[in-house]
Amino acid sequence: AVDWKFVGSGSGTVVVDPVNAESGNNYALVTSAAGGPGTYYATDSSNNNQYFPVTTGDVINYGGGAFRLSGDGSTNYTLVVTDINKNVLTTWRTNPVNATNPVWTNMQGTYTIPAGSAFIRLGLQIRGNTVEAQVRFDNASFVRNVAGSGYTYVGPSVPGVYTYHYDNLRSGVNSSETILTPANVTQQTFGKIFTFPVDGWIDGEPLYVANVNIGGGLHNVVYVATEHDSVYAFDADGLVTGPLWQTSFLTGSGVTTVPTGDLVMGGFRQPEFGVMATPVIDPVAGTIFVLARSLENGAFVQKLHALDITTGAERTNSPMVITASVPGTGAGSINGVVSYDGYAQNVRSALSLVNGTVYFAAASLEDLYNYHGWVMAYDSQSLQQVGAVCLTPDGERAGVWQSGAGMGADAAGNIYLETGNGTFNANFGGQDYGDAIVKLQLSSSGLNVADYFTPWNQAALNVVDWDLASGAAVLLPDLPGPFPHEMIGGGKEGTIYVVNRDAMGGFNATADTQIVQELKGALTPTVTTGTTSVNGGLWNLPMYWNGVVYFVGRNDVMKAFSLQNGMMSTAPIFKGNTVFFVSDAVISSNPSGNNGILWVSQSDLGIIHAFNPYDLRTEYYNTGMAGTRDVPDPITRFMVPTVVNGKVYVGTKGALDIYGLLP
Repeated sequence: AVDWKFVGSGSGTVVVDPVNAESGNNYALVTSAAGGPGTYYATDSSNNNQYFPVTTGDVINYGGGAFRLSGDGSTNYTLVVTDINKNVLTTWRTNPVNATNPVWTNMQGTYTIPAGSAFIRLGLQIRGNTVEAQVRFDNASFVRNVAGSGYTYVGPSVPGVYTYHYDNLRSGVNSSETILTPANVTQQTFGKIFTFPVDGWIDGEPLYVANVNIGGGLHNVVYVATEHDSVYAFDADGLVTGPLWQTSFLTGSGVTTVPTGDLVMGGFRQPEFGVMATPVIDPVAGTIFVLARSLENGAFVQKLHALDITTGAERTNSPMVITASVPGTGAGSINGVVSYDGYAQNVRSALSLVNGTVYFAAASLEDLYNYHGWVMAYDSQSLQQVGAVCLTPDGERAGVWQSGAGMGADAAGNIYLETGNGTFNANFGGQDYGDAIVKLQLSSSGLNVADYFTPWNQAALNVVDWDLASGAAVLLPDLPGPFPHEMIGGGKEGTIYVVNRDAMGGFNATADTQIVQELKGALTPTVTTGTTSVNGGLWNLPMYWNGVVYFVGRNDVMKAFSLQNGMMSTAPIFKGNTVFFVSDAVISSNPSGNNGILWVSQSDLGIIHAFNPYDLRTEYYNTGMAGTRDVPDPITRFMVPTVVNGKVYVGTKGALDIYGLLP
C-alpha cells in the first residue's frame, strides 16, 4: 500500500516523528471523536481501499504496535474479509484488542481464510470510545502464508471428519459416503476388519483426515484420544498395524490421570479421567485440539493442547492451562468472584472450532461439588483465552453435558448450547440460565449471552432433575418458510422444541407459545417416582437428512418426523421397533442423497446397528448377526460411530474397532 485512507468520525494523519515512533520515522496518529469509530485502511495507488487477494486455507499474520495517548475505547488492527464481489463477510481483530497504557503495545493476529473468501483489507481502528480518543499506530505488517505451505490443506471436498457429528450444525450426516450401501452392508459382506489397541477408554468420537503426510508417506488417518491422556494417529485403512504416532500428556514427575477414587461419584464409574470430550481438528493448519485432565503433584489441572496432526508434537504456545474468573455470588464464590474449578468441572461436550476460535463447555461429574455451566473460547493460534462465560454466576449448576455432543455454530459464528438443571433468573434481568437453550456471541468484549429460550415449566423440571442438557440441539440449514434459521432440541422430559435462532423467545411463564413449535410427549419421557427415575427423553442429538428429523430417544424406539416450511409433523412418519437406551446415531449417504444408512451405536448392549432410514423397522446389519465375528469390544457411553470412506470407526474401553467390507 502506498498510503492510508481515514474513514469514520475524527481524523487520521501520518506523522514524521522519529523520537516517538515505535520504529523508523513515521507513525499513524488516529483521532476518534466520541462515539467513533475512527479507522485507517491501507489504500492502493488510486487512493481506494487495497484489496489483497486470498484463497481458502491461506494463513494471514498481521498486526503492529499501538500507543494510547488519550481517551477510551478499543484499539486494534483489523482484517476485513470479503467475497469475490467485495461484500464484507467478517472482520477479524488482533489480540490483545486494546492499548490502555502510554507504552507501545504489540498487537498480533492470525486468521485462516475460510471457503468463500476472496479479498482482505488491512486496517487499524479505535472503536467503542465514549470520549475523544487518540492512538499512535506503527510497524503495521501483513504476511500471507499461502495454503499448502508446510501442510497440505485437505479441504471440504476430501473425505474428512474434523468435528463431532461431521459439521458445526451437528447434523450427524456424512453425505459423501460412496462405498457403503444398503446392498453391501450385510452379514455376508460387511463386518469387523481390524482393531487397534489403545491405553484407555475412548469416550470421544473418532476423527478422520485423508492424505496426511506422516513419516514420508501419505495416509488416511483416524485420530482418537483416551482417558489415559493419550492421543493416537492410526492408518485408517489398516495398512500400518501400530500407531503412526502416539502422544501422552502424562509427562514429568508426579503427573497422572485423575483416579476415580479421587472423585466422590455415584453410579457412573470408570478407572480414570483424562480426555473425555471429542477433540476438534483444523484441517487447514493441520492441528488437533484436545482438552485433557490430569493430577499434577496433588493439583487437579485441565489443559488445552494443540498438536500437529502429522507428528503429534505440541504446537507453539501449547498447552494452555484452563483458568477463568467472573464476578458473581454463586456456588463456590469467594469475595464476589466465581472461578473455574479444575476439580469440580468436567468437560464432556465435544470441542468446537469456529472462525479461528476453539470453544469448549463444562459441567461436572454427575451433580457433585460447587459446579457451574462454563463456556470458554481460545484463539486457535495463540491459545490465548478470548472469552469465558459462566452460565450461573449468581447461582449454581446449569452444566453443559449434552451427552457428549458438541455445541452448534452458525455461519455468523454464533454458538448454541443446552444447559442442565440449576438456577434460572434471566427472565428478571439476572445472569443465570438453568435449563435453557442459549446463544452466545464472541466480540471484542468477550463471550456473552445474546439470546435464549427456557421452557415455561423450568422450575418443575429443576425439582425432579429433568435436565434439558441431557440432549443437544441440531441447527438446521437455511430453509424456506417464515423462520429460515431454526434449531431443534430437547431433554429428559421428552418434549421437542423447534426454536427460531434469530429470535429465540426467552421465557414465558404460562406456555411455550413464543417459539416456533413444541411437541409434547414426542419421545418417551423420564418417569420419576419419589427419588427414583427411569430415564427417558433425548440423550443425544437429533439428525436432519433429506427433509426429515430423526430421534433416537432413551427407552424409546427410533422416530422420524417430516419438516416442511420449518414445521415438524405432529406425529412420526417412520417409527422403529427396537427400543434403545444408551445410544447415539449418524446417517451416511452418497452426494445425491441416495443409499442412506442410519447407524446406531447401542453402548449399553454393545451393538452397532445399520437401519433403513426410510423404514426404521428394517435392519440391514448389526454386529451380533455373525455370532462372535463382529462383536465389538465394550463400547463406551455415548460413543458416536464415525462413518467415512467405506469404514465405520467405534471407540471402546481399550481399543478402536474398525468395520468395513470383508475381504
